[in-house]
Order: sequence, then C-alpha cells, then structure tokens
Amino acid sequence: MAVEELKTFLLQIGAVLVVFGIYLLLVPVIIGGGKAAEVIGPNTWYLESTIPGLVVLVAGLLALKKGKK
Repeated sequence: MAVEELKTFLLQIGAVLVVFGIYLLLVPVIIGGGKAAEVIGPNTWYLESTIPGLVVLVAGLLALKKGKK
C-alpha cells in the first residue's frame, strides 16, 4: 500500500511542478508588457525565471515518469 501512495504522491507533485515550471517559463510574456520589464531588463528575466523554470519542469517530468512506473 505504501508503494501505491508514493506513486500517487509523485504523480501529484509532478503535475504541480510541471504547471509551475511552465508558468515560470511564461513569466516574461505574462508580466513583460508592464513597467517592471523596463526596470528589470531581459537578462534578469532569463536568470530569475527561465533557468529555474526549466529545472522545475524537468523535475516535474521526472517525477511523473517515476510515478507512472
């Protein structure tokens, strides 16, 4: 029973991580039109949202893969 609960947990956390990773990748597009984009600049968006977004997305995909086994 514990193995099934672990798989369920991995699937749930994997789904949340995938959604959050996609959100982090889209942050420059979502918020990019405002005054904050002029102040922050494109390089900071890359460092603060794109790289962590890719890491979170990959972690979520790996959790989904392990949860489905």
